Amino acid sequence: MRRDERIDKIDELVSSKHDLLSHLRDQSVSTQAQLSESLGVTVATISRNLSDLEEHGLVDRSDGQYSLTTFGERVLKRNIQYRADLAEVCTFETVRSIFDEAIDYHAPILSDCEVVFSDQKAPDAGLNAIRTEVQEAITVRAVFDSLLTSYFSVYFHSSTAPKTEITYVVPEDLSDSLRLNYRDMIEEVSETQPIELLLTPNPVEYSITVTEQRTGEKQTWIIAHSGSGVEALVRNDAPEAVEWAESKIEEYIGTASELDI
Repeated sequence: MRRDERIDKIDELVSSKHDLLSHLRDQSVSTQAQLSESLGVTVATISRNLSDLEEHGLVDRSDGQYSLTTFGERVLKRNIQYRADLAEVCTFETVRSIFDEAIDYHAPILSDCEVVFSDQKAPDAGLNAIRTEVQEAITVRAVFDSLLTSYFSVYFHSSTAPKTEITYVVPEDLSDSLRLNYRDMIEEVSETQPIELLLTPNPVEYSITVTEQRTGEKQTWIIAHSGSGVEALVRNDAPEAVEWAESKIEEYIGTASELDI
């Protein structure tokens, strides 16, 4: 078998027999009967799969018990890392698609970030991920691309910490909606918190937030919306990501004027 063919075959085996190989890694040694019971497949299937893995040097057999070879351990480790890298790339591509490719692959917000997708089973997943941060922060600065009640009201809930700064920027085309739907909420918050509302003439492609906690730690996240709510949230507390988000917010503030409620 040529070298390339062997590589292709091993790649195929590790991908198709990943659960079996992972079980052997975790259990050190196992019999066919044990593997059959643990993985929920027939002994005949286990026997056939083990024969393929043994033939290509991934598995060793001794006294009816099977274990990974050193080669098998190394190949599995590389395969797991490859799958993790592939999952990360696919997640990034999904994020960029949801955000209409408005975010570059190399944007600091995407480096070692947390991504939360909302769906029908967990429609509030994105909101739940940020609720505590907003409530406990001492400063909140945000640019909004949407005024959906389920999302926007999170930023006006009763806080567990007094704020030293609240700065919210909204696009001009949402100003009427803001006055109509949130005047009472804004006036209530304004009685106890220093809030600044600004209008920007620039289009806002996605929401951006930076918060600072009493400990001095900062968090940032960006949010994309669908017609019914938050579709995806990308969160990061790395200094580079926070700096990236703060520069985006400053750009909008630089174009904005005060909103008169």
